[in-house]
Formats: sequence, C-alpha cells, structure tokens
Amino acid sequence: MKLKRVLAGSLIFAAGSLFNAAFAQGYIGASIGQSELKEDCVGTITCDFKDTGFKLFGGYMFTPNFGVEAAYVDLGKARASVDVPPVVGVDFKSSGFALYGTAVAPIDNFSVFAKLGIASMKAEATALGVSISKTKSDFAWGVGAGYSFTKNLAARLEYERFRVELEGEKSDVDLLSLGVSYRF
Repeated sequence: MKLKRVLAGSLIFAAGSLFNAAFAQGYIGASIGQSELKEDCVGTITCDFKDTGFKLFGGYMFTPNFGVEAAYVDLGKARASVDVPPVVGVDFKSSGFALYGTAVAPIDNFSVFAKLGIASMKAEATALGVSISKTKSDFAWGVGAGYSFTKNLAARLEYERFRVELEGEKSDVDLLSLGVSYRF
C-alpha cells in the first residue's frame, strides 16, 4: 500500500514536471528608450539629466507566469555645468548588469509583467578630465506590458528603476524603453 502511494506521488510529480516543461520558454531581446537621472538641478548653471538608454536581455519562463531575466543596461549620460569658477562641466554615466525574478499575467496576445531583482551598476563622473567611478549592487525593479505578434516575436514597453551610488551619494535612474523579444 505504501509503495503504491510513493509510486503514485512520483508519477504525479513527474507529470507536473513535464507539464511545466511544456510551457518553459527562453527568450532574448533588446530595448531602447529614455533614461533619466532623478536629481534636481539646484546649484547648476545648466543640467540635462535625460539621455538615450538601452539594454540587451535574455530570460527563461519556467511557467507562463513566472521566470527569470538577466540584462546588460546602459543608462546613457547626464550632464551638468557648475560655476566653481570657472564653469566646470560634469558628465555622469552608468551601466551594469541586472538579474530579476519575473511575474507575467498573459491576456490573449497581450501581457503585463513585473520584475524585481538586483542590479550591479557602475557609476562614473568626469570633470576637468578627472574621472571617479564606483560599482555598487542594489535592488532594481520594473513593470511593463507586451504584445505577441507571433508565437516567437513580441514587443514590450517597460519602465525600470535602478539605483546608482557615487561618493556616498545614491541616486535613482529610470529607464522607459520599447523593445522586441524573440522566444525560442
């Protein structure tokens, strides 16, 4: 009797594993959009904290609703001028890698998703030819929506937030991007 229960439990577990494997799917993609350093311009003569950002990503959906995603993210460059004197231009850029857990709610060809994870971002500031940089890991998150054109090709619009740190100062950088993904 006990052997039958163990055998039945093993068969149910194996069937469940095969069922999930039937939905498992990998994907790769790229996105481009606008990044924005979330700082105020107090104390600057000029500032431009928006730039073009992009990312390359890949992931694996274990089920139709849950998966993981890894990405390389370049958040572009922010610029400001300060009157020291003389007037000094400061460039700030950041890039790095992120790893997320993802949750997806598919609705026919549409889907909405959220992701939470960790990003290791390198922040670098350059002024008067001198650069300082620091790489720091912190939480990152994002939300978005997607549309599947075919079984393999989809588009996605998403908003993500990353935290960077330089000289003890933490700043948030947002990325609003539009991208395409290929599922295999």
